[in-house]
Amino acid sequence: MHYRPDIDGLRALAVVAVVIYHADHGWLPGGFTGVDVFFVISGYLITRLIAADLDRGQFSLATFYERRARRSLPALLVVLAAATAAALAWLLPEELARFGESLLATLLFGSNVYFWQVNDYFATPPDSTPLLHTWSLAVEEQFYLVFPLVLVAMARCRAPLRAALLWAALAGSLLLAEWGAHHKPTPAFYLGPTRAWELLCGAVLALRMVPPIRSRAVAELAAAAGLAAIGAGFVFLSEQSRFPGIAALLPCVGAALAIHAGEGHRTLVSRLLGLRSLVAVGLISYSLYLWHWVVLVYARHLALRELTVPELAALIALSVGLAALTWRFVEQPFRRTRPAVAGATRPSPMVGTRLLAASAAAASVRLAAGAAAIMATGGLPGRLPPSALEFARGQQSVWDRRSDCEGRICELDTGAPDRPAVLLWGDSHAAALAPALQELAAAEGRRAIVAFKHSCPPLVGFRNFGSYATECRPFVAQVLQRIDAERIGRVILHARWPWYVEGTRNEQPTGAPFQLTPEGFDPDGNARAVATLLAQTIAALRARGAEVTVVTSVPEVGGDAPELLVRSVLRNDPLPHVDAAGFAARTARSHAAIAAALVADPAAAVVHLYPELRRDGRCALARDGRALYHDDDHLSIDGARFLRQALAQALAPGPLR
Repeated sequence: MHYRPDIDGLRALAVVAVVIYHADHGWLPGGFTGVDVFFVISGYLITRLIAADLDRGQFSLATFYERRARRSLPALLVVLAAATAAALAWLLPEELARFGESLLATLLFGSNVYFWQVNDYFATPPDSTPLLHTWSLAVEEQFYLVFPLVLVAMARCRAPLRAALLWAALAGSLLLAEWGAHHKPTPAFYLGPTRAWELLCGAVLALRMVPPIRSRAVAELAAAAGLAAIGAGFVFLSEQSRFPGIAALLPCVGAALAIHAGEGHRTLVSRLLGLRSLVAVGLISYSLYLWHWVVLVYARHLALRELTVPELAALIALSVGLAALTWRFVEQPFRRTRPAVAGATRPSPMVGTRLLAASAAAASVRLAAGAAAIMATGGLPGRLPPSALEFARGQQSVWDRRSDCEGRICELDTGAPDRPAVLLWGDSHAAALAPALQELAAAEGRRAIVAFKHSCPPLVGFRNFGSYATECRPFVAQVLQRIDAERIGRVILHARWPWYVEGTRNEQPTGAPFQLTPEGFDPDGNARAVATLLAQTIAALRARGAEVTVVTSVPEVGGDAPELLVRSVLRNDPLPHVDAAGFAARTARSHAAIAAALVADPAAAVVHLYPELRRDGRCALARDGRALYHDDDHLSIDGARFLRQALAQALAPGPLR
């Protein structure tokens, strides 16, 4: 089986695209599809090895899995050890507990299943999940636990039947991925059944189930088309694309064309991909993939802000350096072989099987034991002094029904099941106010209901033209039906209004911007849309006999509040705060939009929560030694309770201004 430098060059393109995307999504919106190119390459190379051994009658599952272990485990375990050391030094208890869970899942090659349960890949904050990138390794390893057994079982089948079965599996996986991209995007992104077709794209090439390209001109054209398709995926796909369905054909078919065209011809593309510089990056691509995300995540975690371009460039250079060292001193010793001795069927490895197994088992057991200890203790809270630990607990100060009530309408326990109800309706910021509303309603002997859905403001007719990810209209219809059915007399509307108007999170361009008009993203257009939709919503609620109160937003921190508070304690610095002038500038458009919406209905009320937090030109993040936020923008339970008196105005009858 001859070595093809162009495939290492293709690896280089894939990993560079992924690194650029993770450094800044805006630089290469579809760079995440480099992982799909990797899947095709992996499917091709691994299947080629299996097929060659089967043809010689020498295939052994034990040998195959040893090869996989030599390829993947040493570098992975080194990076996991480094990531764990950094986590112990820098993460707060709740963050460390989640890290422990992800570490154990990674060691069991199930991190894709774990992250499916807890993370949307595109919505995950870029400084929160150091091992998120291991999901793709889990997909590959799960595939290769099953696929060799399939090939062995099919070895006695006639070639046409074998080809028909594999092509059917590929098509079925692709159709499932397309369905999932529309209906279940998170599991479709992470799970093996919807990714298997990408690995099978490479497998069918390795098994020669695609006719060879005999014409050099056709090979040149196919290779160029493949490279163009990969590039188009990098540039034109984005987190808004329905993925990994039909859209993933761009990088996958592109990679397959480039590989297949270079099989029998040294095309211009294969010569380009075979350049020494690209091959060098391709050789370290596995280690670079492992290191870059860990480096970027921890750098962002320590900075608690968007990184500058020079900082990102330095971090990428650091990742390349670490990858080169890992390739030279970790990957190579475990993969390098001695020359074959007389009578041997293949060269023997420099590092013996027993040493490989013993060292990998020892490292894995130690990491797994560490993960178990982290999880059992809730993130080793004893690492922090008492005052810092109290602030760190803010990350866990979250309404206990938030997950259960997401996208639903939930009755709060106020001890007054037969009294008229007040409804708190909004996005996840409304959920943050639920504990305070429950206490207020219980004290007044009133029923209270909460209806919230992440990224869905309480606006009739709301539509985000910039992203498909959140469909709000069915939930809005549900809420209106509940108001009609129960004749709810008071509705409180609360959301992260500046996000919908300004389009981005606290002036940080992460994620797809909210675009509330079909013409394109424009904050002024968003403000006009919010004003119009809010006026329509108030009118719809008033027509149902409900009094309406709009509650404006709390200040956004721009960084994880408990983390900032803990660091201030550890460094003996003054407690951090939000600048009131900056908050006023951030909310000017959204406040004006709310005011414009209320002009048409003098009976509607508006309540501002932020005056309770403001003092001497500063908006506090803590009171009485406790964090008022549990992340960068959501109130903690303590924060909601601190603002209880301001929220009480929203329950009072009559208009407020």
